[in-house]
Amino acid sequence: MFNFQVDGPARLTTTLNKHLMKNKLRYAIAFGSLLILGLVVYSFLFGKLFPYSPLIIGFSINELPNTIVYVQEGAEHPDLNKIDSLIPNVEKFHEWKFFKKPRIFIFKDKNSYHKRSISNTRFCAFYNGDLIISPWALQEAEKGEISLEIYLTHELSHCLLHQHSGISRAYNYPEWLLEGIAV
Repeated sequence: MFNFQVDGPARLTTTLNKHLMKNKLRYAIAFGSLLILGLVVYSFLFGKLFPYSPLIIGFSINELPNTIVYVQEGAEHPDLNKIDSLIPNVEKFHEWKFFKKPRIFIFKDKNSYHKRSISNTRFCAFYNGDLIISPWALQEAEKGEISLEIYLTHELSHCLLHQHSGISRAYNYPEWLLEGIAV
């Protein structure tokens, strides 16, 4: 009788192949997960999710009575107390109070602003109630081309409305309504 163990080595090879494929799949999933995690962390620190980040790198913090103003290192900025003094007027107009101090971010250059802003406009109010100010808005205000007070009052109105409506409900309102309600 002949007893060839053809099944033995073939089965061993199949088992090894399955084991290697499982390991490759695990490594691929781990690598993909790390890549996604890295992209999310980058987006929070230096990208479009920046205003939602609990960690702000490269900015000085100026905690004022009504606001928290973050100024990027090297950025020109106006009198921060003037910005802070706008809050009571916005609250009085809307007859609402801010739940938390709005965070305002001032950038040093267009590149930094565009990396972190979801808009190309002078100002951008986020749905969490944060506000970012472009460097060219400050330059235009310095030249007298725009009124920083009027623009900031309008944008701070958006911040107040966003704090009261919440992120999920803010998307349901038409843009014309949000613009019309803001001072």
